[in-house]
Amino acid sequence: MNTARWKFLRPNRPSRHVPARSSYVPARSRRAGRGWIPGCIVILSLSLFMKPANAQIASHLVISEVYGGGGNSGSVYRNDFVELYNPAPAAVTLTNWSIQYEPASGSGSSWQKTIFSGTVAAHGFFLIQEAQGAGGSAPLPSPDAVGTISLASTGGKVALVNDTVKISGPATGTVVDFIGYGSANQFQGSGPAGALSNTTSANRKARSTSTAATMSIGGVDSLAGNGWDSGDNRADFVTASTQGPQNSSSATEDPPAIGNLPPAISNVRRSFNVPEIGGSDSVLATIKDVDGTIASARLHIRVNRGTYEYFISAIDDSAAYSSTEALPAGYFVGDAPIDRVKVYELASILGYGVRINGTINVRTNTFALGGSYVQDGTGGLGIFLPGGLPSFGAGRNVRVEGSVADFNGGYQLSAPGFAFKDTSHGTSPLPPAAVTLPLTESPANLSEGELVTIHGLSTTSTGVFAAGTSYVFRTDAPDTISVRVESYAGLNSLVGTQIPATHTDAVGILSFSNGTLRLKPRIASDMGNAPIISY
Repeated sequence: MNTARWKFLRPNRPSRHVPARSSYVPARSRRAGRGWIPGCIVILSLSLFMKPANAQIASHLVISEVYGGGGNSGSVYRNDFVELYNPAPAAVTLTNWSIQYEPASGSGSSWQKTIFSGTVAAHGFFLIQEAQGAGGSAPLPSPDAVGTISLASTGGKVALVNDTVKISGPATGTVVDFIGYGSANQFQGSGPAGALSNTTSANRKARSTSTAATMSIGGVDSLAGNGWDSGDNRADFVTASTQGPQNSSSATEDPPAIGNLPPAISNVRRSFNVPEIGGSDSVLATIKDVDGTIASARLHIRVNRGTYEYFISAIDDSAAYSSTEALPAGYFVGDAPIDRVKVYELASILGYGVRINGTINVRTNTFALGGSYVQDGTGGLGIFLPGGLPSFGAGRNVRVEGSVADFNGGYQLSAPGFAFKDTSHGTSPLPPAAVTLPLTESPANLSEGELVTIHGLSTTSTGVFAAGTSYVFRTDAPDTISVRVESYAGLNSLVGTQIPATHTDAVGILSFSNGTLRLKPRIASDMGNAPIISY
């Protein structure tokens, strides 16, 4: 796995077009889309960490199967065993090698060993029989070596070592292969292989996509060896029913031909959700190549009408290319007015970082836990924080940032990166802006998310307002709009008050949802009512 980090400075004038210039990454570039700049002329520094991925068919002897339930209740085989596989095209001669074992929680000082010698044919197997239990109904096939280690059935550590000196763990230089399984405190890679049982063993995969089903008898990988080695026990082994341990007399199995797979680019992220103008920020990506190493990686940047957009590309050691160009990431630099956000089609800026200076126009969490709206002099925008927003009243001036999200087709500022950056600007009066029907039914409507008033509305509905209910109101034209009553934990005082029987000037947040604009009153007085008071 390779982790690439690019660090660069933001120019003081982000709206200017950036001219093309060669990349700061000393590598080839190809397929950069039209208008994209490989690298950026304002780069401060680049840190690119390269290590071989090692995720491929192994070129050395490997542990292909481990079973510790031999002789236990419900087991088939009477003995524990460790099976080896040679994925290489030439035989391997073993002289005084050892299988070493330690319990899952061992501290490194309690390793036991079985010493053996022999030859493992090209693409062949080698079976090491270990301790026998009182249960089980079947003997193992003739073992190629015999030991007396009692492996735990659920969790433990097994090492293949090219000498007889006791090891301390997987980092010991003589370790050829290593597996931790179950609750093992030592392992290769991200974690141990799964826990085993009296009837299951840990089986090394034939290829990265192998599963317990494909490795079972009759599965598409059942005769393709056990040579996949990414250096990660969690990823390289499957837990399957113990079946047919193989020895040096078993038929050889050719490992699969692994094609040249392109690099996999994932976890692309930025170190600041919204960089400051003139400040610095970093873009990071995780890049893997399952059949080789990464030869080069590159960051491509362009300015698009005030946003910065970027994608990552990578080339491996066999010239296979991949990129994230189809789904570029990006952000608005510095504080952005809402109308600058809504000039973009929502789908084109999903996940982009935005920071807004504005005023909250409905008490937070009134309509739903975590929801509210903010507006500035150019428009309105929904905000949402999973788990609930801090308690702010209408009129509170805030500086808030987050990522652009789609909520029922409308623009919303949400996680990841959601945060109030400054709440110290006091309050401002919020007179509702007058709008008239009909309205343009679009999430890009700048009045969407704002506090508005619509004069002269009436309805044929009667009774009292109920939470979670929509009511059709109309003008004399007659144009209609849906008045939606929402209340979380009884915070909307409109609930339970009388539906007006005459024309009223209705106030609320203009909200886009599932193709239509609707009015969401916040309090009883928004519909001309007095709140219900309980004594």
